[in-house]
Amino acid sequence: AAEALPAGADARCQRRRHLLAAMTAYLHSQVAAGACADPVLGEMLLRLLAAEGSHAQLQLLLTQRILPDSVPLALSLFQLAPEFAPAADFGLDVLKRLGAPAQEALVAELLQQQDVLAACRVIRSLRLLAFPPRPVLAAAAECGSEVFTAVYSFFLLRNASCRGSASFAPEEACDEFVARFQALQCGARTGHGHGGAT
Repeated sequence: AAEALPAGADARCQRRRHLLAAMTAYLHSQVAAGACADPVLGEMLLRLLAAEGSHAQLQLLLTQRILPDSVPLALSLFQLAPEFAPAADFGLDVLKRLGAPAQEALVAELLQQQDVLAACRVIRSLRLLAFPPRPVLAAAAECGSEVFTAVYSFFLLRNASCRGSASFAPEEACDEFVARFQALQCGARTGHGHGGAT
């Protein structure tokens, strides 16, 4: 019985390798035939390769564009970035090919998952200049003062770059976040002053 465990584990590993090979071959054949590859299968293959730590094989498939573009694929790539840094750049490449609606959908999904800094990276890298700041600032406010300050400063820079003024437009309805930022700045100065007195 003790010897059966490694054998079973080896069998499972072998079945997984066969599954990965079959999925990869199928997607290759779809791309070669000019057919629309199955995005669900592509995302599943990405997750399996990530779980295996097969980052080199994953990078090759992404470079060859064997995995079909989709919002879920881009989201999975951003989620993989902490373990595999190039994944975020591949995710941006996917979004560039998908176009504006998909880009905005991914930003909304990242905000829902409270991955606010990744959302800002997408907004900056893809120059989504019309993306409203309010939902991003609202999500950042739930992530603590450090993240909120970073995101608020990001939008000040975007405002200044786009329209020559760092201020938010009235129609953007960001007054509460302006007040929050000012309160944080005031508190930081007061805390600094107290720290110097002691």
